[in-house]
Amino acid sequence: MREKRQLLCEQTDQDVFDRYTLCFLSAFSHLRGSEVSGYWPFGSEVDVKPMLERLAGEGFRCSLPYMNSEEDPMLFRRWIPGDSLDKADFGFEQPKINRAVIAPDICLVPVLGFDKSGHRLGYGRGCYDRAIGGLREDQDVIVIGIGFDALQLENVMWDHWDQKMDYIITESGLMKF
Repeated sequence: MREKRQLLCEQTDQDVFDRYTLCFLSAFSHLRGSEVSGYWPFGSEVDVKPMLERLAGEGFRCSLPYMNSEEDPMLFRRWIPGDSLDKADFGFEQPKINRAVIAPDICLVPVLGFDKSGHRLGYGRGCYDRAIGGLREDQDVIVIGIGFDALQLENVMWDHWDQKMDYIITESGLMKF
């Protein structure tokens, strides 16, 4: 699935990725002022950096995932376009430790695979599931996967702790679960 996603990213031009942002804005512009957590792409994850920059300019407040260690829960820390990032032990980039911890209203999550019920295939560590599950104990959180149509599977195996997505944005638009 990683190789397939990598190939899809390489074959997709920036105009298509710009449509992801327009799709988000057409569906969620009424939520301007909300906290949106994105991610800094790692490996073959869809690059949402331009989307985050646009959302910040449109009045959304942005954050990125932050991890102290694999055992600690994933947090979300404030991100503003132009912020320098630190390299996490796992290889991805994250906000500096002095940035405020945020409880996002909307989480954009990378998708390695998904099914028609909104189950998401990630890297298998459960970092997003634990973080989103913790957030959902205290507030409503909209979870939006970012992926490609070709990553849809018949069924994604899931367990009781796995967090379903509410939506996914692909090159063909927004799908609600």
